[in-house]
This record gives sequence, structure tokens and C-alpha cells, in this order.
Amino acid sequence: MGGSGPTVFSKPGHVVKFGEQAQLQCALSLDREELKSICSGANAQFKSIYSIQMFKELYDNFNYVASFGNPDPLYMQDWIEILKPDPVDAELGAANWDEESSTCTAVLGLHIKILTSKAGFENNLQNYVVGALVEPITDKLVFVDKNGDGSAENFSLTTMISYEEILP
Repeated sequence: MGGSGPTVFSKPGHVVKFGEQAQLQCALSLDREELKSICSGANAQFKSIYSIQMFKELYDNFNYVASFGNPDPLYMQDWIEILKPDPVDAELGAANWDEESSTCTAVLGLHIKILTSKAGFENNLQNYVVGALVEPITDKLVFVDKNGDGSAENFSLTTMISYEEILP
């Protein structure tokens, strides 16, 4: 960590280590009308952020995190359930489209927060996970029309992972 910023992945298969902040991104290539359609909830293919594979897999499959570094996969007390928002909270139909500025304000990513603390004797403290939660990231997508021809632009969607220490 140490001020170097989050790790940004460019290929699949990276393991996020304890304490490592990470950011994963994908991009949607959309013209103004496509962006407006998604933002207004009129596009049946994108009703929710979970319609996008990266977020769907996270929501469906990322359910538990280990308290300590060497958990028994069959012993449920070694695992903490991840708190997730209701999928309704990530519906894009609840987004806000501003016609004048061509701006969509919506849930555009997820922030996974791993909450940690320390346990043990003063001279041998151990880090451990006390909880984990997923929070929606609300942000703005602005169609700029850089080329002046209404051609598609890339819009980034993000998943962030961070570790936050809480005091015992």
C-alpha cells in the first residue's frame, strides 16, 4: 500500500492479498442514445448493474471471506458472510438522466470493504477480518461527443476492494 494507490488488473487470475487495495474495471462503448436508454431504464438488457457479467458474478459468487489466513473450507466458523446491498438498490431505472448535459447519474460500480482488526497479545498481534460489505458506487457518466459526430464513447465501470482497520 504505502501511497502507491490501488492495483489495477489488466488480466484475469490475480489473487488479492490481505491488505492490498485493488480496482477492476470494464468499459461499455455507448453512443448518446444508448447511454440515455440505459440510464432511463428503457434498455431491457441493462436493468441493473448486475446485468453486467463482472458485477453479476461478484453478487452471485462472492459470499464469504475468511476471518484468518488459513481457513478450513468446511468449517463455517472460519468464514464471515459478506453483507451486500439489495439488488433493487442497483437498478439502473432509478438512475437520473439530464438531457441538457447528457449526463447519467447511476450506480456504476461496487466497493468491497474488508473490515479488519487486531487480536492477540501485545507483542504478537494478529490481523483478522471482522466483517465485509459491498456498497454501491454512484457516479456520473457524461456523453461529451468528442468527435462531434455522436459516435460511441467508452464509459468505465469499477469494482474496488479496500481494507479498513477498526479498533478493537
